[in-house]
Amino acid sequence: MFYECLNPECFCVFQSRLIPSKCPECGGTVLQSIGESSAPQSEYTRKALVERGLSLFSSETSREERHQAYRCFREAAEMADPDGMFYLGLCFEFGYGIEADFQQAVQCYQMASEAGNHAGTCSLAYCYLNGIGVEEEPVRAAELYRKAAEGGNLRAQTNLGVSYSKGIGVPYSPRKAFFWYYLASGFGYAPAMLRLAVCYKNGFGVKKNLKEALRLYRILENMPEPEPEALVAIGSFYEAGEAGLAQDGEKAWEYYQWAAAYGYPEAQWRMGRCCEHGIGVQWDMDRAVQYYMEAARGGSPEAQNELGKCYEAGKGGMKRDLDRAFDCYRLAALRGSPEGAFRLGLCYEKGMGTEPDMERAAKMYQRASGKENRYAQYFLGKAYRRGRGVEKDREKAFYWMKRSADNGCAEASVMLGRWYFHQNRLSEAFRFFRKYEKQTGGKSACSCFYLGRCHLKNVSVQNRKKGISLLKMAESFHQKRYSRMAADLLRRLEQPRGAGPPTYQPEILQKKGGTVPTSSHAKGERDSG
Repeated sequence: MFYECLNPECFCVFQSRLIPSKCPECGGTVLQSIGESSAPQSEYTRKALVERGLSLFSSETSREERHQAYRCFREAAEMADPDGMFYLGLCFEFGYGIEADFQQAVQCYQMASEAGNHAGTCSLAYCYLNGIGVEEEPVRAAELYRKAAEGGNLRAQTNLGVSYSKGIGVPYSPRKAFFWYYLASGFGYAPAMLRLAVCYKNGFGVKKNLKEALRLYRILENMPEPEPEALVAIGSFYEAGEAGLAQDGEKAWEYYQWAAAYGYPEAQWRMGRCCEHGIGVQWDMDRAVQYYMEAARGGSPEAQNELGKCYEAGKGGMKRDLDRAFDCYRLAALRGSPEGAFRLGLCYEKGMGTEPDMERAAKMYQRASGKENRYAQYFLGKAYRRGRGVEKDREKAFYWMKRSADNGCAEASVMLGRWYFHQNRLSEAFRFFRKYEKQTGGKSACSCFYLGRCHLKNVSVQNRKKGISLLKMAESFHQKRYSRMAADLLRRLEQPRGAGPPTYQPEILQKKGGTVPTSSHAKGERDSG
């Protein structure tokens, strides 16, 4: 009879006529070796072995029980059971009851897939997608996901939808992503329902429908184990007063608190926002910083950005620390946050927490601009316009400024309006200055000054009156720059035509190194003399 040591560091297999009390090599506990036992000696059928292994397949079991689960799956696999092959692959992949071996895991998944086990096919696709035990092959991964998805595997259907949503191994297609999420969610698969709700929430692959998104989130809320992501989404609806819900900061706080109890970092970040802005709770910046710290430790890039802002400005009782702010933005950028990449670019440009490096700043702006961060697009446009960190290129500068303005950046709208104004393309200038007013919530000294100048460039009396009216409005704002410029322009316009240039104050010319003229009459006498 063969026996096997249960010590994961030993795995001694030996033969003995009598039942041994301990392992001859390490002294550990031993059991009859199911690998060497013949079929008639096995106490269980293939199905029973898998069921027994699953009963022990838990993170809460002891090391000995995990090894027993591995042995059950191994024996079922040796009996050519597809489920046994799949679960044996999981043991090898995650080091459950045995030392992790990714190549062995891939072999088990491959055998399970060939035997018709769609869960094995899905896991094999995951290995090809992430390069676990094999070379990365996104196209092969997508093919395997499709095979398993068409076989009815819910996880594969959801992952195929993710592939379409990101264009990994298949052409980018929001509609196909929505289709696979919809298919899997029909069977109550929670991950698919979450992604389907996001599609309805953002109008991804389907017409935007916040009420349908809320319905899905409510289903996930009422599951025996609620989904924290769904709880946060419902809280955000209450916070914004969307999806037919009345705006209620206290309700939003309750949902964020509920999700945070599951250790969900995004919920902790949102609780920090509530404390910082007094949403549903009293304003408490110190408490906000604590929530940001917890969420940042949990890996929330949004919280890392907020924590970086706190270090940068010295908020919440924290000392101003640009080095730590830089580190927070860098971590957020590494996690793919566009905001983190943009703020890291600002650090490189201004030398905050690091040496100034405009080339790196431009690279960070480019990374964030590709993910539609409007402020990064604005700064990238400025970099191309001035040739800082990148080669000077006015066409690229205009392109990124336009993208930034279309995404809601008021500064970019002003910049474009000015460019069009100086090119005498007044209709386009009008459009962007009007857009600027919408983005900033109303008229300002800047918009009135430039709109007034646009009207003055038209020769009709009516446009002149509108232009002067807008300049007076710009002056009334008492803004340091544009109000003063509007006042100067109004003084020049009020002078009678043909009155000559305005009288300059002698002290101004002396400061500039100029010559002070006496009067036009005296000047004429000197010229004639």
